[in-house]
Amino acid sequence: MGGGESKDACESGGTAFCGTVANSAGCIALSKEFYCTCQPGFQPEGRRMNSSCVDIDECARGIGLCFSKIENSECVNTPGSFECRCNEYRTLKNNVCEDINECLDNRGGCAEHTDCINNDGAAVTCRCLPGYTGNDGKPGRACKDINECEEPDHCPENSVCINTPGSYRCECKTGFAKDAEGMCTGKDFCVTGENGCDPNFATCTPVVGSYACACKDGFQGSGRKGECKPLPGSEYKACELLGLHCGRYQGCASDNAGSYRCAALTKVQQVKVLLSEGPGTETPLWLWCCVALAAVIFVGAVVYGVRYFLKKWKKTNESEDDALLSGYGYDYGAAHSFRG
Repeated sequence: MGGGESKDACESGGTAFCGTVANSAGCIALSKEFYCTCQPGFQPEGRRMNSSCVDIDECARGIGLCFSKIENSECVNTPGSFECRCNEYRTLKNNVCEDINECLDNRGGCAEHTDCINNDGAAVTCRCLPGYTGNDGKPGRACKDINECEEPDHCPENSVCINTPGSYRCECKTGFAKDAEGMCTGKDFCVTGENGCDPNFATCTPVVGSYACACKDGFQGSGRKGECKPLPGSEYKACELLGLHCGRYQGCASDNAGSYRCAALTKVQQVKVLLSEGPGTETPLWLWCCVALAAVIFVGAVVYGVRYFLKKWKKTNESEDDALLSGYGYDYGAAHSFRG
């Protein structure tokens, strides 16, 4: 037998095998076994025919120390090595991964009715505006209006809830108005003037949420504007309520439009006033003429009567004197003497 040296495991085929192993750098013999050495960034695993070179995850082992190399960077493992990269929400500037404010570009993709909130080194948050909900804070998702009126106790008593985009409002029911505390209380339509009662000839009475009209004394009708008419004999009240002071020889008259004014009485009515109240400063000229004429006629009648009475009285006295003289024979003697 020959005395040649025995071959180690690498020489006996290990080197040839390791030459086929990816990322191998050579063969290391261990007694009767061998394993493949590896290139930088890889580590050997297994023995003999199971030997291989496995990538070292520098990022998992903390070997990368990217933060000390590039601020705010992330360690990304690569085959046989690693890289320090800025994530998708940062950009490299002056060896620092600075945050990108995505809200400056098309509001970060946030949909309508949202606020775009930039997050350092992360995706934006699309927060729904007050009164909206439903997008989970994600870009591109719409926020829907919240119908607050479907929820109870949003509005006070005697009011109705009206939904509006992103909000709501409370409106008092008909006949109610907000007080200083924002509560809906019965509105006094009579005080505010917001009523249909006749402003001159009717009274307004407040009732809960409404009002009632009634014609004043001396008038009849519904009490609504223009629907109160004076009763016969009470026409003067219409002018009084309107502040019109008609004279003694005037009455309150209305036209077809329902307006009232002071108008002269008829001649007969004026004469009645004169006879019942006597003449005064308001007596019309034509009545003064009538009074003067009547006075002249009266004086003339009195004078005529006096003269007639005096004439008749004188005649009567003369007749009585003649009769008296005749009885004493004055006539006969005188006549007899005259004849003789």
